[in-house]
Amino acid sequence: MLKKVLGILALVLSFNSHAVYRMYIYESGANVILSGSGTLNLPGTQPPGSEAFSFGLPFGEIYTRGAFRTISGQGDFVGYNATSCPAPYTSGNNISYADARTGSGPRLDNDGARCFVSPPVNYVAGAPLAEVMTFNNRTLAGMLLIPGTYTWNFGAGQVTDSVILVVGSAPPVATVPTMSEWGMLILSALLAIGAFFVIRRGQRNRE
Repeated sequence: MLKKVLGILALVLSFNSHAVYRMYIYESGANVILSGSGTLNLPGTQPPGSEAFSFGLPFGEIYTRGAFRTISGQGDFVGYNATSCPAPYTSGNNISYADARTGSGPRLDNDGARCFVSPPVNYVAGAPLAEVMTFNNRTLAGMLLIPGTYTWNFGAGQVTDSVILVVGSAPPVATVPTMSEWGMLILSALLAIGAFFVIRRGQRNRE
């Protein structure tokens, strides 16, 4: 019985492979911070119709020129066509270079007609990505960023991913369960285990 339940659970999880990378751009003191984390399901190999390219700035940038918009760190990337593109997240032409950066994340490109999501060129599907860029002595208004939530979707079927950009909000603080919450979790687990053995005993008695 237990093996059947675990098998069904594994089958359900295998069909739910939607990965999400979340990126937040927000003001912190006198600076603007870009903070991103999450995973992508895309393979590390270059797919048909994609392009590999390098980006040589030391820390990265947020760039807008006409219909072309880019958010990028430094490194080598492989571009994937997105299946849906967000509305513009900037209100005019602007180039803002990051003053510091740690970690690695995907590059985002829009050219008006289409958009791309580009993970690092050697990225392995499902591996965690995380990055932080710092723009010293900047404001969201000065960088012409429009507060809101913007989503890039790409992939299909069992390999479907999203990159979500949130402008104007910091990442939510992860909460740690309190002692009472831990107690409820443990109690729920014990009740579930107890119910399983009661059901098993009833089945054996009927046999």
